[in-house]
Amino acid sequence: MPPGIDEATAGNVKNMALKAHRALQCSGATRVDFMIGEGNSPYVLEVNTLPGMTTTSLLPKIAGSAGLSFNDLIEEILRFAIKEEE
Repeated sequence: MPPGIDEATAGNVKNMALKAHRALQCSGATRVDFMIGEGNSPYVLEVNTLPGMTTTSLLPKIAGSAGLSFNDLIEEILRFAIKEEE
């Protein structure tokens, strides 16, 4: 973290990740893996619907780079799950 790509490509990857998550009708936390091809073209490799949740896993590291602690990440996931049940 942060990824070794330019800001425009990073923004494109974020948008594509959200679109993949929604297209597959995922809920909760997912991790979308990419490869960056020639011309900084991102390609979705997989949507991981059960990302690792240890303190050393990628999802908590990604959340941490966005300023979200591990405990806050867990609380957000739980809040979202409760909201979906209502």
